[in-house]
Amino acid sequence: MLRGFLLVTITIYVSFVYRALSKNTLKSRYAGIWIPSVALAILSALFPSLVTEAARITGFQVASNFALYVSLIFLAIITLILSTHLSRLESRSEKATIEIALLRHRVEELEKRGER
Repeated sequence: MLRGFLLVTITIYVSFVYRALSKNTLKSRYAGIWIPSVALAILSALFPSLVTEAARITGFQVASNFALYVSLIFLAIITLILSTHLSRLESRSEKATIEIALLRHRVEELEKRGER
């Protein structure tokens, strides 16, 4: 029952990622973040013993604690990647704003010279 629920949930998840890619609301480079999570979810749904074994090997006594830990690490990585990208975009936006201000100033100076 749980395995079926997980597979249905994963199918819905995959359809959201596919739809976002096809509508260009998700760039393909960001799909690279989400596709591995889908693969991991499919593996854990089809072979739950893998999660239990991975939990045991890493020292977790309960597989759900391991799954929660992996999820938190995954979200932390995504947050770091997106924060880095946002910082780059903010820097580019700042540079563009400065360039626009300098160009406006230059145009105003040229217009003043032209009026004389």
